[in-house]
Amino acid sequence: MEAEGSCTRSARRDLGVSGPTLPRARSIAYAQRARERELLKRVDREEAEATARMEVKFADVERRQIERLQRSLEHEASRLLEDASREFHKTIRAAQEETARRLARELERAVTDLSAQGERLLRQKT
Repeated sequence: MEAEGSCTRSARRDLGVSGPTLPRARSIAYAQRARERELLKRVDREEAEATARMEVKFADVERRQIERLQRSLEHEASRLLEDASREFHKTIRAAQEETARRLARELERAVTDLSAQGERLLRQKT
């Protein structure tokens, strides 16, 4: 308050304001302060509105980024599943081929053993 009075006295001295022009100067100063308060309120309101708009836009960007990430994850999961499926089929095929080779060897060995045993039996009967 004292600073305001000092400022006002200084302004009066600088402008040479006194007497009848003093009430007019006070009226102008009051109007300027009121206008300044009005402008500050308007700035605060517009800042709040801008912040709200930015929050909405950030939320929208976040939502789109999450959707993009989900699509990317689904695509990658699908690709990995296909790779795993191919690898599984490849492993099964290799196991089947190995089993078929072993079975063929066992069958050949059984035929050889059976043939040898049959020949021995024929020799014994003759």
